[in-house]
Formats: sequence, C-alpha cells, structure tokens
Amino acid sequence: MTLPDLLHTIEQLRQEAPALIDGASTVDAWTEVRTALVGRKHGKLTALMASLPSLPQEERRPAGAAINALKQEIDAALETRHAALLAASSGGPAVDRS
Repeated sequence: MTLPDLLHTIEQLRQEAPALIDGASTVDAWTEVRTALVGRKHGKLTALMASLPSLPQEERRPAGAAINALKQEIDAALETRHAALLAASSGGPAVDRS
C-alpha cells in the first residue's frame, strides 16, 4: 500500500464511521460497531496500523499520525454514543464508573 492509498482509505473511514456509530441503536449494536472499527483482531483501524510496516520509512510517521488522529476521532464519537445509549436505557444521565 502506498501513502496516498492509505490516506485515501483513512479519509473513507473518517466519512463512514460517524454513520456507523450513530446507527447503533442499542449497546449491543454499539459493541459490534466498536469491534468493527477499533477491535484488536479485525478492526478497520487495526488493519490500517498493520499496513504501516509496508510503507517506506519516511512515510510511516505521517501515516501513523493520520491513523492516530482518526482513532482519537472515532474513540470520542464512540464514547459519546455509548454515554447516550446508556442514558437512554437507564432513563437518567450516564455515570462514568471508570
């Protein structure tokens, strides 16, 4: 994979992820979306990270930075959606017990 290909794939996922996350209407559906996006074995972001070693050394840093930025965006959207689903299912505000 080349850097332009990887950046294109990152941008596609950036466009696709919000609809997937917002489409999760239950906590179980949210879990499936989370696994599909950031799961350790089969997540789309995991696959992108696994492709980094195939890039030339000088392209790895910008590619890794782009993937990490996308991961932060997806993680934030996932947390927001999860909190909303928990609040809706409990009838009250979500409590962070971490």
